[in-house]
Amino acid sequence: MSAVVFVTSKPVDAFLKGRFDLGFKFLAVEYDTKFEDYYLPSSIDAADYPSLVPKGERIAMIVPTILVAYNWPQQSDRYRRVARLVDHLFSRLERLQSPGFDPKWKEVNLRDKVTSLERFRPAQEWLDHPQVGTAGP
Repeated sequence: MSAVVFVTSKPVDAFLKGRFDLGFKFLAVEYDTKFEDYYLPSSIDAADYPSLVPKGERIAMIVPTILVAYNWPQQSDRYRRVARLVDHLFSRLERLQSPGFDPKWKEVNLRDKVTSLERFRPAQEWLDHPQVGTAGP
C-alpha cells in the first residue's frame, strides 16, 4: 500500500497503538484557497502522535467537521427544536471545553464560517448577542 486517506478526528487509536513499517509517515495537506469553502487549517504534532511525528515537527492538515442543519421553515416545530439545540449547545460550550469532557470540545470555534453556507439565523443571533451568564467563544 502506497498511501491511505484517513478522514477522522485526532488522535486516532490505530495510529497511537499500531505498529508501522519503517518509512511510514503522515503527508501534509497544506491549506489553501481551494479548501476554504469547506475546510479549516489544522495540524498534528508529536503531542498527538509521539511515535510517528518527530518532536518539534508540525504536519499541516485540514479539518472537515461542521455541524449542519436542514433549513426548516421558520415557524415549524423542527426549526424551533434546532434553535433550542443551538441555544443549549452554545450556552454550555464553555462547560464542555473544561476538564472532564473530551478534549476535542476545546477545538470548537463557534465563529468559524463556511463561506458557501449561510449560518442558521438563531445561531448568528446568539453569536451577535450572547445570553447573559453564558459563554460565547
